Amino acid sequence: FRTVLSMSPSNGGAHCQLGIALLLKGDAKGALAEIEQETSEIYKMIGLPLAYHALGRKADSDAALAALIAKYEKDGPSNIASVYAYRGE
Repeated sequence: FRTVLSMSPSNGGAHCQLGIALLLKGDAKGALAEIEQETSEIYKMIGLPLAYHALGRKADSDAALAALIAKYEKDGPSNIASVYAYRGE
């Protein structure tokens, strides 16, 4: 993802995907930093509750998930489900 971002810094989804990779490596702070730079609204809205959860910021994770549901409940149910799965719910 870093290569993609070096070639196309505004590539939609790349910051989120890099953030998720960092989460899987245990770097929640680095993940949040990447996700906050995401240019695609839906990818940012998917990534934020994941990063907040990993950082132990439950209220922020809950609020970000609620925003994702409010905006993408009909168009992104699998994305919402992946957030719940990551959170162990």
